[in-house]
Amino acid sequence: DTYGDGWNGCSVEVFVNSISIGVFSATGHGSSESFEVCNEDAIELLYTAGDYEEENSYKLFDHAWNVLFSQGINPPTGVVFSSTANCSEIEIPGSHPCNAIAIDTGQCIVANNTGFQSTGLNPGCADYQGSDIWFAMQVPSSGNLSFQTDNGSLSDTGLAVWQGSICSILHSLGCDDDAGNGYYSFLRDCQTIN
Repeated sequence: DTYGDGWNGCSVEVFVNSISIGVFSATGHGSSESFEVCNEDAIELLYTAGDYEEENSYKLFDHAWNVLFSQGINPPTGVVFSSTANCSEIEIPGSHPCNAIAIDTGQCIVANNTGFQSTGLNPGCADYQGSDIWFAMQVPSSGNLSFQTDNGSLSDTGLAVWQGSICSILHSLGCDDDAGNGYYSFLRDCQTIN
């Protein structure tokens, strides 16, 4: 919910093999729910509208955190998704915040996001076009961090920093395109939100 007050009467009902397993609505800026399916189970999503549709969006991920279905603001109503479960997808480390690659402060990392998909979390800068690769770390006691990209075969990067106690519900702390050397990215003194 872009306004942050949850869905106002809107909901997504999930059906597995034509049986309703629950009706879900966002709380606050967003929430996350999980459900189990077996290989070849039939899955359907039914969206019901409410107030302030221009604030609502949602995504359906598989067990490997690949986006199966996504609707932006003003989502359509009725049966919006129908598919068969495929439980053979392989999880790719770093392809989503929920399987981010663990790092530590002061660590230099070489990474390649070739072939990575978009998680749909748009940082709003650096001409974002998807191919997300995610890293995670504990914030030091000072609460201050700086991040930069530099070196490697790329000459132009984009960098975003997100925060959240639940990997599927994050809040942006900042995004940068060219504040580093040349066209590299640099975010200085990102302060975490308490």
